[in-house]
Amino acid sequence: MVVKILVALFLFGNCFAAPLSEQEKKYYKKKGRVVLVKYRDELGLALKQSVQNGFVKGVRSCRAKKTSVEQNWRKLGYKIGRTSHKLRNPKNVAPNWVAPFISKYQESSAKKKMPISVVSLDVDRAGVIAPIYTKKMCVHCHGVNISQGVKSEIRKYYPKDQATGFTVGDLRGLFWLELKR
Repeated sequence: MVVKILVALFLFGNCFAAPLSEQEKKYYKKKGRVVLVKYRDELGLALKQSVQNGFVKGVRSCRAKKTSVEQNWRKLGYKIGRTSHKLRNPKNVAPNWVAPFISKYQESSAKKKMPISVVSLDVDRAGVIAPIYTKKMCVHCHGVNISQGVKSEIRKYYPKDQATGFTVGDLRGLFWLELKR
């Protein structure tokens, strides 16, 4: 009976997020920024390499390279990803803890940037969220006037694509990261 009570208390206790101290928030924000900047830069490099022979050919290559980058980060032990209010890849659906931040960040733009957010997920994990703003290069595949060739290539892989209609400076999505506490 005592064991059952202890197990129940343990499980119940882990259902609630332990608040982060200000010192912890600063630490996870700094660590999260370092990891997310490296992740963003690797994805950006993969994109630039993919489109060297044009954006139509780049769609297929970009898709494979981005998947590889994400898998490498996961092999390093990071739970990391990206999501958006307008998804291209259905595999990028926001984890439950990230979803509420999408609408919060949607009110921002490159002119009115939102800071990185840090939240307590539970007693063992902290979450870090950073905005993805649309850059000039992004509009070739995510913008308003996408070439027919690029549209066709995107539809091959993402028939339910919603990730278009962005202009430079728009919030395009969020990077998210879970860190062990």
